[in-house]
Amino acid sequence: MISKSFQKLYYLISDQKLDILKLQFLILFSSLLESVGIGITGSFIALAGVPDLIQRQKILAELYGYSQKYLLIEKTSYFVALIGIVIIIIYAIKLAVNLHTTWLTSLLILRNQIDLKAKLLSAYLDAPYGFHLEADRGKLVNNILRETDIFSGTILTELVNMFSNLAMLLFLSALLVISNAFNFLVMAGIFIITFGIILGMKKRLATWGKGLSVINADMIRLINQGLGGIKEIKIIGCEDQLKSRFGQQGAMYIKYSNSLGISALQPKLVIEMIAVTFIVGLTSLTLFTVGENNNLIATLSVFGLVSIRLIPALNRVSSGLTRLRGSWHTIHELYRDLQVSSVLEYQGLVKNLTGNKIKQNTEEKIEIFFGDLIEIANLSYRYPQMESDALANICLTIPKGSATAFIGRSGAGKTTLVDLILGLLTPTEGDIRVDGQISIYSHLNQWYKLIGYIPQSLFLMDDSLARNVAFGVADHQIDYKKLETVTEAAQLSDLVKNLPAGLETHIGEGGVRLSGGQRQRIGIARALYHDREILVLDEATSALDQETEQSVVEAIRQLGKTKTTITIAHRLETIRHSDVIHVLDQGRLIRSGSYEEVVLRSGFSPD
Repeated sequence: MISKSFQKLYYLISDQKLDILKLQFLILFSSLLESVGIGITGSFIALAGVPDLIQRQKILAELYGYSQKYLLIEKTSYFVALIGIVIIIIYAIKLAVNLHTTWLTSLLILRNQIDLKAKLLSAYLDAPYGFHLEADRGKLVNNILRETDIFSGTILTELVNMFSNLAMLLFLSALLVISNAFNFLVMAGIFIITFGIILGMKKRLATWGKGLSVINADMIRLINQGLGGIKEIKIIGCEDQLKSRFGQQGAMYIKYSNSLGISALQPKLVIEMIAVTFIVGLTSLTLFTVGENNNLIATLSVFGLVSIRLIPALNRVSSGLTRLRGSWHTIHELYRDLQVSSVLEYQGLVKNLTGNKIKQNTEEKIEIFFGDLIEIANLSYRYPQMESDALANICLTIPKGSATAFIGRSGAGKTTLVDLILGLLTPTEGDIRVDGQISIYSHLNQWYKLIGYIPQSLFLMDDSLARNVAFGVADHQIDYKKLETVTEAAQLSDLVKNLPAGLETHIGEGGVRLSGGQRQRIGIARALYHDREILVLDEATSALDQETEQSVVEAIRQLGKTKTTITIAHRLETIRHSDVIHVLDQGRLIRSGSYEEVVLRSGFSPD
């Protein structure tokens, strides 16, 4: 379990591994300088008080002899001053190394943070449409915005800091062993007690950390619901309900966050208490056993300096372990969603459950030429965890240049069929082929180049009209002459003239500043701009009033003269001029024919 966790951790930092190796080297070098500096400083303090120690300690005596021979130093005071200069040089080097280490650490954290956000967004965008049908959008947003921050800002940061502090503990412990073995045993005892406290809180820390993740996702979901449905919320008058639910989540957030904060502080308080007790006891014991021995000053100096650096390092290790345990679940969350195959397996998508052999061809680049017809052959689809098919054994052809319509009551399978034609869903059985040969599911990227889509609820950005019509096109590639042509064809010319900045006017999120008819015409203009051969209209006029609908339908009819149109409709008037109409009922194709045959003669009604 632990090895798998570290494998996932390595995957999440794989792009920064060279920076991490460089950082580890700098940390080790800085810790070594710190330990050497503390050791020399202890000797410097002792020599400043008792210069005669030079003759009593073998190493100092040898160094003093070398300085007399090579540096011509005659007085012990000069030698002590030389040691002081060496200490200053060591700490100056350490300062430079630490500054560079801090800069590199900050850069590493930020790069990893942005890299994970970009990779996670890419993974979600590349995930099949079926994944998004079942995924919780609030959780996905939380993963991109917060979980990546937790990983980079908490887990990766704490791991780097922990390595730094452990390196410091290692070198300072070695210094204690050299100085006084009993001092080392004291610090070892403090570390063992601290680690035992953290181990005892292991399960609670994991529960609180995972709970915070769930709460944050819920809070984001409530924010999206509150702001996204503001019109309905105000009319119904359910503001207080949303506020109450958000407040409940906020209370849980405070509870879990406070518990984690206190848990991180507990080991620090215990360490300080134990350390003070041991230091007082050790000092008294040393004074009693050593007596008037002048080495006492050097021993206590080293121990004091080491304690100043070692106890805070031990505190940081303990609090870091606490935060790591509370955030460790983030590694598994991010790893799962970054792995495309894991995303598919996790969501239980249909093509994994049904064993359909259709596979996306990512190697062979075959451009699809639509010359004759689209063949829908024995097409069936069943949603995950459902017991019956949403579509069953659909067989038909759509000739090039034709206007084909699908009608049926609610739940007949119209939207599912559209998603299959668009290639967003993979069929349980059957196939859709171009000219009877090329499966669209084997060459989805090429199929998308042929398809234009006008939904009932058009996706509009809070951006300019130009960028919304030329959706997906880089700014420098937008053809404004083409924009003028398609907006005129979609009957948007009057709107453009009346807008304060014309095509550059921002239309608000979701086109909130426009009427329903204007929004749908933008969809038509978008389809015209991208100039796709096949247009799929999914109840594109169902939300419009009759007058607006007639004008939009007329614009669509004009498209039908040069395009192949596939229309999903609830209102029969919108498909009056279709070449062929197919009637769906409970996922099955029950009738096909002209408007007169299907609607007038049979008396079909969608209600």
